[in-house]
Order: sequence, then structure tokens, then C-alpha cells
Amino acid sequence: SGGTMTQYPTIGDDTGLEASYFPTPGTTPVEDIDVDELQRFTVIAPPGKLGIVLDNPPMGKYPIVYAIKETSALQPHMAVGDMLISIDEINCRGLTALRISEILNMRSEKKRMLVLARC
Repeated sequence: SGGTMTQYPTIGDDTGLEASYFPTPGTTPVEDIDVDELQRFTVIAPPGKLGIVLDNPPMGKYPIVYAIKETSALQPHMAVGDMLISIDEINCRGLTALRISEILNMRSEKKRMLVLARC
């Protein structure tokens, strides 16, 4: 291809976000992973803002955690690259990052149950 490198935004001063986002050479691209074969886990998100950034999924796939603020209550429980499977049993397959943000914000006064999958 053209050899142009895509620049990704960062959050705060954590330079480790970029390093953890770029895939390791020789790994399977996330769009080629069968989510049904991945280990799923549940995180109970506290009320309020979560301090995470999601990337829009490839067509028909799940949104991916793109970045996590150092101050996020979810930071110890999630990792960059995790796939968001559901929010309070709402299937997130194919939903845009904007739509996910809207769902999370509508429910921000209560705890939210997030189901994720990790590669």
C-alpha cells in the first residue's frame, strides 16, 4: 500500500497507550478473530463517566477499547484491545463508538454491566 502510518490520539500523559495499541508483528488482526472463541468476562462499571475510548468496529464486529484514562475506575479491569460485547445485556455488535457512548451516558446514574472479550 501507500506506506502511510496512521496517527492515533492519546489520552493524558500515558505514552504506554500508543505502545499497547499497535499490534505486535505476527499477531492476528482483530477483525479476523472469532469472538466466540475468546474468553469473556464481566466488569461492573460504576455510575458516572468511565474514562474509556472505543474504536469503531469493522462492519458487523464489536467495538474495541482504544484507550483507558489512567484515572479510570475501569483501568485495573480492562485492557486496550478488549472487545465490548454488551452493556446491560444490549448487544454491541456493529454499534458505533458514538452509539455506545450514548447508551453509556443514558445509564450513567447507575452501575452498568459490561461484558468484554479479550484476545
